[in-house]
Amino acid sequence: MNGNRFSIFDALDNTFVGRLKLREKLTLGNMFITFLVVVLIGVFIYLRYQFSSGQLTTQLEQNIRTRVEQSLLTTGREQSALLGVFFNSMSRNTSVIGSTVEDTFAQRSLLADGIYWDAQESLSRLPSGSWDNPNDEISSIFIPAEVQLTDSLAAKLNTLKYTELVFPSILADNPDIIAIYFGGVTKETVYYPNIDLAAIVPPDFDVTGRPWYVNAAPDNNPERDVVWSTPYQDAALNGLVITASVPVFNERFQFQGVAAMDVQLIQITTLVSNIHIGDTGYAFLVDDGNRLIALPDVGFADFDLTDEAAKLGEVMDPAVLPAAAPQFFEILEKIAAGNEGVFSVTLDESERYVAYQQVPEVGYKLVLVVPAEELLTEAELVRQQIASETSRTITVSLLLIAAILVAATAGSLAIGNRFTKPLESLTQAARDITAGNFDAKAEIRSQDEIGTLANTLNTMTSSLRESIQSLEQRVQERTAALRHEQEKSERRARQYEVIAKVAQTITTTQNLQELLPQITQTISEKFGFYHVGIFMMGPDGTVRRFGRGKQRRRAQDVEARSPTESRTAGYRRLRDRDPEKRASPSTLERMRYSSTIPTCRRPAPKWLCRSPSPGTSSARSTCKAPNPTPLPSRMSKC
Repeated sequence: MNGNRFSIFDALDNTFVGRLKLREKLTLGNMFITFLVVVLIGVFIYLRYQFSSGQLTTQLEQNIRTRVEQSLLTTGREQSALLGVFFNSMSRNTSVIGSTVEDTFAQRSLLADGIYWDAQESLSRLPSGSWDNPNDEISSIFIPAEVQLTDSLAAKLNTLKYTELVFPSILADNPDIIAIYFGGVTKETVYYPNIDLAAIVPPDFDVTGRPWYVNAAPDNNPERDVVWSTPYQDAALNGLVITASVPVFNERFQFQGVAAMDVQLIQITTLVSNIHIGDTGYAFLVDDGNRLIALPDVGFADFDLTDEAAKLGEVMDPAVLPAAAPQFFEILEKIAAGNEGVFSVTLDESERYVAYQQVPEVGYKLVLVVPAEELLTEAELVRQQIASETSRTITVSLLLIAAILVAATAGSLAIGNRFTKPLESLTQAARDITAGNFDAKAEIRSQDEIGTLANTLNTMTSSLRESIQSLEQRVQERTAALRHEQEKSERRARQYEVIAKVAQTITTTQNLQELLPQITQTISEKFGFYHVGIFMMGPDGTVRRFGRGKQRRRAQDVEARSPTESRTAGYRRLRDRDPEKRASPSTLERMRYSSTIPTCRRPAPKWLCRSPSPGTSSARSTCKAPNPTPLPSRMSKC
């Protein structure tokens, strides 16, 4: 099971890594570990930095967005306040007009006598049945055809006629006010300036049914506040107009009618069109019924409001304006939910900030539309700065990583050299030992495992050297012994050969005179003896010697003497020679006991010897052992 287990190191050994040297492996391993650690730390720092910078960027962007939203709200409040000033001024003028009419009605007992203006004389019935006054008068008076000019009505009109002493100055001081008028409960109308009202309105025109009148009446306005009508296009071509009206009561708090004035919204439209936020931001104004009051040309283009139905004062409805951008109606829907707020929409693949603020006096909504990129310039600058710092940090980190890798490489090489140099010394020592140099030593002085290994190797080499020297000595001794044994064997073989040849000669030669010289010659040649002699004793006691020696005598008769005397005489002759030519004592000693075959100086045991019989070839007793030992061995034991 363990043999089949996958190992990454085994896999690496099958690649080029397995063919690298130990120093290169150590360097590569250290570089890989360093690179892995640096990369992991770098990735962690990078991700952490990215997370922190992203979080910081998001927080900064959120703060900037919050600040932008607050800025937009502030701008909306300021611009709304400017519009409110206008409408507040108009509201105060309306209240002044109402108060003036009420004050006039309070003086009715003094002013109704017709001294200043008499309705009975000045009003005339038109062919249509309605009542009209001369066009050269300051105000225009209209009474529908169905109403009769009674004394009570005439007294009321005589009293109202005094208001023309005040209203013209109000018109002169406020160019935006295009008309001031009063509608009574008896359907009479007093209109400033004189526009020949009877010629404009139908004879049955009922002022009490007009929206501005109905909304300001006590039934619908119990607080008696100034009421603003919805904007509309003026029939007298004064553009978009709005009416402000207020109820009028007499001194007995009896409802007398409604005083009103028409205000053209040209100034409002101009104010709204002049609002600029950023480079391309703009504003528009709508009422609470989604009627468009003011919108600059860029707004019309932005929301695709090019349809002829998209007119000021008209209700903005998707059914009426199908070509308009859906974001426009989305904005109208959202601003209807509150008095102020900020949100964003995507228009033409661009984010737009939308801030709205209600104009308190009239309930209109001032809407600001600004591209987000113009307001988030600071956020973009911060984002770019963070990106620049991130890029700079990454560059510095990469350079630092490169420097760390270079330093790690240098350190790895130094460490590899430090660790592998002793191993190289060990390797070289092992190679020298393998080559037969048992004097090689690993010169390592470290106290670590490598030093221990070097000491062990040196000790092993010393022991091996001593063992080999001892082995060589034993081999030499064994070789010498083998050589000696070989020489003994060769000598024994020669002896056996001589014996065999002597035996063959004895077998094949019957003549004793030929046989004995051949035997001595063979023994002398094969054994390298200096002198070989055979002594024969005759029946008469005479001794004959056949030998091979320096005189090279084959056979001669010698003086008859006993064997003992013969040996003694020969010994004495050799002993008495010239000292330089004298044989060695061992030779002399051997000659004392010379015979056909050299024998040991020690006499053989008597139980192995037998006396020669007459006619034998030996002058000495012949010794035989049960298992004769080869001559060289026997001689070596002498």
